[in-house]
Amino acid sequence: LKMKQGQLKSELSADTRFVWIRRVMDKDVSDQLEAVIKENHLTGFGFVEESRRYYPNGPLLAQVLGFVGNDDKGLDGLEMALNKEIKGAVIRQRLLTDRKGNPVLQSVSAPYIPEKERSVYLTIDENIQFFAERALDQAIKDTQAGGGSIIVMDPKPGEHLAMANRPTYDPNLFSHATEAQFKDRAVTDIYEPGSTFKPIIASAALSSGKYTTETVFHDPGVVRGSGREINIWEESSYGDVKM
Repeated sequence: LKMKQGQLKSELSADTRFVWIRRVMDKDVSDQLEAVIKENHLTGFGFVEESRRYYPNGPLLAQVLGFVGNDDKGLDGLEMALNKEIKGAVIRQRLLTDRKGNPVLQSVSAPYIPEKERSVYLTIDENIQFFAERALDQAIKDTQAGGGSIIVMDPKPGEHLAMANRPTYDPNLFSHATEAQFKDRAVTDIYEPGSTFKPIIASAALSSGKYTTETVFHDPGVVRGSGREINIWEESSYGDVKM
């Protein structure tokens, strides 16, 4: 189990009739443990089958999807936000049985009607998401940045096609992750729009009537203000340019 002896002793010494020792083990581990229990004729131990949410793409879209805990409860991301919609409901059914628990009389043919399936479909494109995350990894490697985000959208309907964040984690191993890795920076962090704000300034200038598309500006490559110099990122200048 890779547990310290003291921890195991503490678990087994608890004043209760039942205690979990380890939840949702991988099958190879539970098989080995079952063999040890049988080999040493240990009594009082048993196994309970449980379901576990598995994320086949690992870290892909991790912060958006979030993860589900051991009790099938969404704990982060869309898993938490849409937990009620995804989880479904508990359906109770009353049956007449014999003393062995077998249905009798009309209960033998009692229909079990499950709740209609409820699914959530995202506008995220898996291929675009993959390329966005790969580009983000390369950008961080090139710039030695501590983190970053990429958002890819279809501007007309406003659909998100990709949303990538770094640092990241694997939802299958969420217990090993940190708060910084859980954070969906693309949604929570404030960032300056930079050059994407230029069309808004240009539109305001044209609307004022003082400027036209033929107005010529001289770009020296640097703006000075408050004792500072702000340069074009490539440290050059465009010279004379039209609106």
